[in-house]
Amino acid sequence: MNDLIYETSSKKSITEVRAALEVSLKERKFGILTEIDVAKVMEKKGVEFHDELLLLGVCNPNYAKEVLEINSDLAVMLPCSIVIQKNGTGSIIKLAKPSQLVAFFPDQDRLAAFGDKVEELLRAAIDDVVADDKNID
Repeated sequence: MNDLIYETSSKKSITEVRAALEVSLKERKFGILTEIDVAKVMEKKGVEFHDELLLLGVCNPNYAKEVLEINSDLAVMLPCSIVIQKNGTGSIIKLAKPSQLVAFFPDQDRLAAFGDKVEELLRAAIDDVVADDKNID
């Protein structure tokens, strides 16, 4: 497994995962700021791309403010990225790990705990979506 990416799978479709994830994120005071359907964007640009792939930019404004006050260069890492990709009849969910991304910046004494905290919340939001799979059989 890639150290920069947290990955799990779901029995749900991309649409179902996206809807459940939005609810789970809201419970943790995160919202979806951006949503890119890669196949649709590619099609508009005249490029054939058949994989179902949804890119979500998610953020909690209080955490964003906190990290930007520590180091404004971290704006290049915002919003946090979650990918939902079709996998057979289900989906794969991937998170770019904030704990690993902040490691590329100075101020590690302040950023390490921050990255861990945000990652824990986002992983919990994703894990709640996947845990719910047990109830759909």
